[in-house]
Amino acid sequence: MLSFSNFIQGQWAGTDSVIKICNKDADVSNRNFDLFTELGGAPTTGGTWSTTNPSNFNALSQNSGIVDLWRINNYGVHVFNYNNTACNQTAIVTINLGSYPGEDACSEEDHEWNRRCEFLVVGWDYDSKKP
Repeated sequence: MLSFSNFIQGQWAGTDSVIKICNKDADVSNRNFDLFTELGGAPTTGGTWSTTNPSNFNALSQNSGIVDLWRINNYGVHVFNYNNTACNQTAIVTINLGSYPGEDACSEEDHEWNRRCEFLVVGWDYDSKKP
């Protein structure tokens, strides 16, 4: 008996995700924020990115999905769509963006978490404020 198996890897846009970034200007990596890595599941590369918010047009690279969060000059909800034309599917990355000078969309709990992380990065104990 002879048997053949074909494994076909399907094209997929991934699943939607929602993330919160509070201190965008404090982290230089937000200049090259990779939206593709924020998609859930196992999305297939090769699609294109878009946004309907005119203030995001110049910050987004439609081919790579890299967005320069420093170029987005307003806080709040920012929606980016990933369209995989090979399978005609779309997934959405929603960023709740805060920490634009003079405006903030993040809660005090978010700021507390960020302050604790900053102390960890420099090797200090948050509670004692000492190394």
